[in-house]
Amino acid sequence: MPGRARSCEHEDRILPEDEHNESFKWRSNPLIVGNVFSGNWAMVEGGGIRFCFFWGTLPSPQVNHNIIVGNTSEWKGGGICCNDAEVVCENLTIVGNSAGLDGGGGVGALSGTLVLRNCIISGNQGYGILREATCDLTTDYCDVWGNSGGDYLNCLPAATDISGDPEFCDQGVGDYHLYETSCCQGVGLGGVDIGALAVGCFTVPDVVFYNNFSNQQDEDWTVEVNGDAALSVDAGSYLGNAETPGSWVRSVVTEEAAPFGNFLYWVKVKLEDDAHLRDSLDLYLRFTGPEHYYCVRLDGVHGRLYKRFDSHLHLLDEFNAVIAIDAWTSLFFSVIDWELSGSIVTEEGDQLLFLYDDLTSPILSGTVGVGVTTPTGPWEVRFDDVMVAATDSTITSVPGDADSIELPIPTTLQVYPNPFNPCVTVSFSVDQPQRVTISVFNMTGRRVAVVTDQMYNAGLHSAEWNGKDYSGRAVSSGTYLLRMATVDQVKSRKVLLVR
Repeated sequence: MPGRARSCEHEDRILPEDEHNESFKWRSNPLIVGNVFSGNWAMVEGGGIRFCFFWGTLPSPQVNHNIIVGNTSEWKGGGICCNDAEVVCENLTIVGNSAGLDGGGGVGALSGTLVLRNCIISGNQGYGILREATCDLTTDYCDVWGNSGGDYLNCLPAATDISGDPEFCDQGVGDYHLYETSCCQGVGLGGVDIGALAVGCFTVPDVVFYNNFSNQQDEDWTVEVNGDAALSVDAGSYLGNAETPGSWVRSVVTEEAAPFGNFLYWVKVKLEDDAHLRDSLDLYLRFTGPEHYYCVRLDGVHGRLYKRFDSHLHLLDEFNAVIAIDAWTSLFFSVIDWELSGSIVTEEGDQLLFLYDDLTSPILSGTVGVGVTTPTGPWEVRFDDVMVAATDSTITSVPGDADSIELPIPTTLQVYPNPFNPCVTVSFSVDQPQRVTISVFNMTGRRVAVVTDQMYNAGLHSAEWNGKDYSGRAVSSGTYLLRMATVDQVKSRKVLLVR
């Protein structure tokens, strides 16, 4: 027997009008929407979902926006299986399922009629789609890619199908939203995103800039050059090249400097040479001009946090920051109100570099950039996967500024306890009935979990995050960002999980 879904946000049950009537009459066709089917097993067919109707009036189930992941069948159809049914499947994400000897790790189309539209079928073991001769199968605007053994068995892709990496935000933690660079973005029937979840590593309005440089384009960046320095695109990454002592190069994230408030900044860097490491790599966290900025300066072993104002460069903090040579290192920074933080991101977890509160005239608007300096020359550094995401465009009063006026805001967000283990309570208020979404991001900017996503009446409310990801697994110790979004406001708070 197939296992049941571990997580079902919505379920329409099918009930006979008369349970004593041997000829069932269906009240409605079944509708399955917004579920996660994960970790189930079937002895024969249909590890995740099996559609088979052998009696009475044949219903036509519609299956929309479901995630089917990590299910297994011993024979066919590890993800879903169609037997003698008329099934329409739209916007499914079918990933990481497996089938036995007969294949169809993602989909087993055995008999009846099966329509797959706007679906991702990726990374399954034992072919992506298996079709048998007695099944009328239609694929339409599907991304079928990277399935073990092959993508199609006994069938061919439709003219509207594509084959490419869907670029999930973080499959390891069960986040099947798509990156902004995904081949599935906006190419489904009707111009929608293919798959169960749309672009969502960050919501589109909150991404100030994102580029993985794979297209070798640099029109989104303004490059300022002083001295014999240059910034060019090379081999899928920006190459900063400072040839002579004292030269530097800076690039900002927009063609025209557009001030914004709080933001997250993620960048991958690779140092090309270890001969001249001192004061070589600068990351401009937020600046309003050449004479007013925050700057993180790395020399490959140590780091320093600076703030430039009053025509002087002031040292705020020093820290250890070992940057590998000829290997990519991911760095994460955030500026939230007057709090600055930085981390090195590795597979083992996040290493906190600094956490600094600037309570004296903090820089509350500006742009962000990367740069190269060298006191001895020459020097090269590469930049890739740069993402800058705004977290809150509302600026409230500045600490220590007696003349500042606190702007009224319709939402509040508080967390306690902080640090926490294993649960943190999120307290928030809204001034009118509206939808509230509270998400959890790790320090790479990837969504880990959703605390709540529903309508709330005006007033004070609370929700709890249990320190687990989408799949129910406990996340590792570290710093996380709780982000609350309403119709007109975004608020964020950092929390520290200590296990």
